[in-house]
Amino acid sequence: MKIPYTVITMIFNNYEPIRDPLVIDKNAEYICVTDDKNLKSDIWKIIYEPKYDTTELTGVQKTYMTKYSIFDYVSPESKYIIQLDSSILIKSSLNPIIKYYYENNYDLGMAIHPERNDLIDEYHTWERIRGLNHIFLNLFLDYVKLHPYKDFKLEKSGLLEWTFKIYKNTSIMRNFINDLYNALKEQSNFKDSNDQCMGMYILYKYINEINPKFFRCNLYMDGLYMERYAHNSLTHILQHHRKNYKSIEEFENAELYHEPIKLKSFNDILY
Repeated sequence: MKIPYTVITMIFNNYEPIRDPLVIDKNAEYICVTDDKNLKSDIWKIIYEPKYDTTELTGVQKTYMTKYSIFDYVSPESKYIIQLDSSILIKSSLNPIIKYYYENNYDLGMAIHPERNDLIDEYHTWERIRGLNHIFLNLFLDYVKLHPYKDFKLEKSGLLEWTFKIYKNTSIMRNFINDLYNALKEQSNFKDSNDQCMGMYILYKYINEINPKFFRCNLYMDGLYMERYAHNSLTHILQHHRKNYKSIEEFENAELYHEPIKLKSFNDILY
């Protein structure tokens, strides 16, 4: 049986070229949300968002406002949602991944960050490399103080990549996404370009209520199923120093950093 699923991506301010999948699944719907009236694709269902037809919103704001309301675009018939950064190209059928998640009843799939495992360190890295204003770290810390979670520790808290995510189409995952949307809005009105840290913090609230599957990021970096490109570029990002998954069996049996079912914290997601 083929499990119905949706792939959703988004392109704003002409930040990325549209990357049509090399292989498509008939049981999948491919959705691209954009502010570009002229964007065309023979594969992606292009959804033009007129609410973003304004110069008052940055590309980051549009992206986060869409990324964390993706359930609004998805059919209730879809069992799973794959949310892709628009820098990722689909190379082959994603049915083996969907089947694996469905058969194991996983609620969430995300990649463990390959380099860092600390939220504060992640902010400092973005400040150093991407020029992120230090005010956003302060706003994040203010949010944590206003909305404390018992036993949560910022140091060595664990860190996940937010480039590629798999959501089960359930009310609890919708609630998680809604909470993250509201948190980013409260924190900085979606202006903070580092959603990974706030996402990790909100996910902590749900970790003992969901069944996640965390994996290494080479599932979508230069692997069998997908590959990633430099932003707004046709330059492929190679990851030769990481072991690639060549089959779903290899992915299933891979040595993972952690495969949590019930966790008290993310402190075990270490390197």
